Amino acid sequence: MNKFLKMKKIFTLILIVICSVAGFYFASAVQGFIKTSGNISFEEDINAKASENYYATTLTRSNGVYLIENENDFLEMRDLVNSGAENSEGVPYSTCKYRLTNDITINDNYSWEPIGINKWVSGPIWGGVYTGSYVAQPFTGQFDGDGFTIYTSSESNIEVNGAAETLIRRYGLFGIVEQTGSEPVIKDLHVQYKLFKMPPASTGGSSLVDAYVGGLVSKLTGNGPNINTIENCTVSYLNDISVGGSGLDDVYFGGLVADAYNARIQNCLVIAPSKETVGAG
Repeated sequence: MNKFLKMKKIFTLILIVICSVAGFYFASAVQGFIKTSGNISFEEDINAKASENYYATTLTRSNGVYLIENENDFLEMRDLVNSGAENSEGVPYSTCKYRLTNDITINDNYSWEPIGINKWVSGPIWGGVYTGSYVAQPFTGQFDGDGFTIYTSSESNIEVNGAAETLIRRYGLFGIVEQTGSEPVIKDLHVQYKLFKMPPASTGGSSLVDAYVGGLVSKLTGNGPNINTIENCTVSYLNDISVGGSGLDDVYFGGLVADAYNARIQNCLVIAPSKETVGAG
């Protein structure tokens, strides 16, 4: 009887040891499976892998639409679109939907870069010469003004800078806009300029460039003559309009759009003073 009890104790001890060892390896395996490296959280890791171009935004998003609540939001939207950045879902900000939720004012002394540009991408250096090319970064999303107005500062004016192409400069609140669906790209938006002007063009060389200057859009490409590309928008100029200057060859000015292709503009209005100065130098 004593011999049997002794053997039973030994067997129990062996079983406990086996279970402990197995439990240790199982726990280690589980820990290794769920462990993240460094201080990166699981959510951050997903966002980091969503796209190499991922960039976080402070814009509020509601039902898939980014809300533009103030001037800083509008500036952030512009920078996100023009940078080619993508959200955590891998969707380029240039293709997203935006909605204005308040009247906003673009403060004075801004040198405004249009929303939607052609970016210069540098290439290799050949024989001491820098090479590169312009790559289109148009705005192809939707901007809903929701009946609100974008003002320039009542204290000063805004300089509308050019979005560069080869021998072309495009000036406007929006630079290059392309419609890819059946919904208007821009709608229900009002823009009021205290003073609309543009700085001299800089080509980096001796060649003159053409300028396409639009109060709302410089270059607009629609998706068919029967689909509204822009609708229910107004652009108001409170003072004389001054466009043109040194470095320019021909200047093409449009109170709403300077250059349109295959587009339909519906129920829009331009309010301008009697005097405008359009010139080249």
